[in-house]
Parts: sequence; C-alpha cells; structure tokens
Amino acid sequence: MNLVEEAITAHWGEKCDDYEQGCPVCDAWREYENLVAYGETLKKSFTEVPKDTQFVAPISLTKAQKPTLSEWMAWLKQGEK
Repeated sequence: MNLVEEAITAHWGEKCDDYEQGCPVCDAWREYENLVAYGETLKKSFTEVPKDTQFVAPISLTKAQKPTLSEWMAWLKQGEK
C-alpha cells in the first residue's frame, strides 16, 4: 500500500468489495484508480518516444511575452468595471 492509498484508507476507509454509486468510499477509491490509470497512460506516452527524438519547445516556452504598458493599463481598467 502506498502513501496515497494509506491516506484514502485513513480518511475514507477500506475499499468496498463491490462498487456502489453514491457511496463516498467507492467514489474516493474510483477517483484514485482513475488518476492512477491516467498516470500510467501518460507514463507510456513519454516512455515510448524513440530515444533519438529531439524535444523542440514551442515558442510560448522559449520567450516570455511581457505586456506593454498600454496593455497592462487596459488590463487593470478591466478590473475596475
């Protein structure tokens, strides 16, 4: 049992034998299992990339776009409405 499973067990209780819709314990465990499955899918997508593939960062990650003073002032004025 990992730390997340221990925390779920401590807060919600042991996983029920059968899933019952609306049961808070079942819902908590189902959400955890969905996250684990999603994590495994992500891990596969990153580990199955060929080793010689080069990562090219999108432009949005290569330079910070700072707003001009007029853009900044326009943004501040929007909050006044």
